[in-house]
Amino acid sequence: MAFLRYSVVAGTLRKFSQSAALHGLIIATTVLFGATPSQAASITLSCGTGATASSTIAGSNNDTLTVSGLGSGGFVNFTLTNPPSPSAGSTGKVWDTTPNPDVVVIPTTVLGTGQSVSGGVSVSTSSRAFRIEQLENGNGHGFTWTATCKKDQSITFSTPSSQTVGTPLTVAPTATSGLTVALTSNTTSVCTVSGFTISMLTSGTCTLVAIQAGNGNFLAAPNVTRSFTVNKANQTITASAAPTSIAVGSTSTVSASGGLGTGAVTFAVQPSSTASCSVNPTSGVVSATTSGSCVIRATKAADAGYNSATADATVTVLAAQTITFNQPADKTFGDANFNVTATGGGSGNLVTFSTASDACSVSSGGAVTINSAGSCAITANQAGNASFAAAGPVTRTFSILKADQAAFSISASPSPIEVGGNSQVTPTGGTGGGSVSYAVAPASSGVCSVGSSSGAVASIGGVGTCTIDATKAGGTNYNGATASTSIPVNDTTPPVLANVPGNQTVEATSSAGAAVTFGGATATDAVDPNPTITYSHASGSTFPIGTTTVVVTAADASGNTSTASFDVTVEDTTAPVLANVPGDQTAEATSASGTTVTFGAATATDAVDPNPAITYSHASDSTFPIGTTTVTITATDATGNSSQATFEV
Repeated sequence: MAFLRYSVVAGTLRKFSQSAALHGLIIATTVLFGATPSQAASITLSCGTGATASSTIAGSNNDTLTVSGLGSGGFVNFTLTNPPSPSAGSTGKVWDTTPNPDVVVIPTTVLGTGQSVSGGVSVSTSSRAFRIEQLENGNGHGFTWTATCKKDQSITFSTPSSQTVGTPLTVAPTATSGLTVALTSNTTSVCTVSGFTISMLTSGTCTLVAIQAGNGNFLAAPNVTRSFTVNKANQTITASAAPTSIAVGSTSTVSASGGLGTGAVTFAVQPSSTASCSVNPTSGVVSATTSGSCVIRATKAADAGYNSATADATVTVLAAQTITFNQPADKTFGDANFNVTATGGGSGNLVTFSTASDACSVSSGGAVTINSAGSCAITANQAGNASFAAAGPVTRTFSILKADQAAFSISASPSPIEVGGNSQVTPTGGTGGGSVSYAVAPASSGVCSVGSSSGAVASIGGVGTCTIDATKAGGTNYNGATASTSIPVNDTTPPVLANVPGNQTVEATSSAGAAVTFGGATATDAVDPNPTITYSHASGSTFPIGTTTVVVTAADASGNTSTASFDVTVEDTTAPVLANVPGDQTAEATSASGTTVTFGAATATDAVDPNPAITYSHASDSTFPIGTTTVTITATDATGNSSQATFEV
């Protein structure tokens, strides 16, 4: 294909014509502009070898390039680049000199500083000659040129013959370059490709494309397309009947297996059948109204990949016979063994019995043994013969019930118990080795606890009744048994008093005594969180003069009491208080013995005695001698407490 391209980089695009960008072997040289062009270097480039050559030409020169090793042809590409410095322009041109006359590859192009131009040509000969010119522009500046080359290649790929669905095919397309060829399918619904192996999926036309994209030394090869026919494959199926022999009025099912296609399978009665029979065309269920043979044909339909396939199955139809087998009554474990009977059909063969149940066993003649509680299923069978089909098995199922255990009870010791105490429950009786479990009755949940397996009882609450329920497991053959017992839980321990006040002595505040306040006692009890505390004399009440014993009593909810006491002593030790005591007096003597002096009466008060006695050492209105006489006044209460005061006359 013809190719011509050039462009200016980092400047104004002058001219442009291109095919495709290529990579290959590179030759580079620098051409300087100055005088009239003359040949500077002759360079050879061997295409497809990976070789590289370079040359620098000074002055006003041309370069020549000979490209060899092209084989049947290829593509040569040139790039002219003006250096970025010094700041000067240059002019270049490339000729293909093999034709006569020469052919321009890159036309005359003015390159500014740092600009480049590219162009190339397709060739069909094994070698080619080119001339690279620098054209004088008066500044003596040159440019660098590079050349790359890629060889042509082609693909050889024979057209496969017709193929069959399901049979893989291996092909071997090759490229003249020796590079690996890639293979793809354009018809993936018909065929797919893995490497060079082709899988045939359905009938139709399989179209394959061989591709070689080239590399640094070779151009991409033209794609090669090959098509061939994929035909349907044959398939095989097998038909079978289950059961192969049936009685008139019963059914058999014919099924088909095998075959590789996706076509549906249908069923049909064949004319060779001697019995009067029919078949469901989709399910294959066969039924017959007369004896003989019934031939059924299964057909698997063709699909896109496979032809249809057929297969026959034969069902033998015999006369029917039935079994009459009455339902046995339910039994209880421990009942006596017994027999079952049944009557058969026209073949005259004996009816036999069997069971797969663990709860019972049965002889072929019908003797039944009870092994354990559970479900017993006994099946009656009658074989067929040349004229009669085997009778359909008849199964009768009955229950073997669990038996009740012997009398079961529990007792507790000790009983009753104190609050906080323990007891032990012991079981008696029952049947079998079943474990015994214990539980507290709901109404006693706050009174006691019990070990679920040990039967150990503990009081955890207050006074009440601890009822324990026990269950003895029955196991496989016995029903569970239950029993209960009740344990009274009593409280006979009195509360414990604490913080009882100590003995107290107080001063009387009146003739009635004194009001006395004392601290409250406390009490604790193992059962009652709030025992009641009472006092024989209340705190804050008036206690008489003398000693009074206060009794403290603590009582719990069960009526248990404890007492403690302390003494309160009220005494009078305070003397009366004198008042209105006369002041000192001076009187004139009226005789040699003195004079009569009168003075006012003193008064006295007492907290206890409302009328304390007042006495005077010298009475009022008595004669006082000449001189100073001291009068002493004494107040005395009923207890004997006294106080004195004096004045002088």
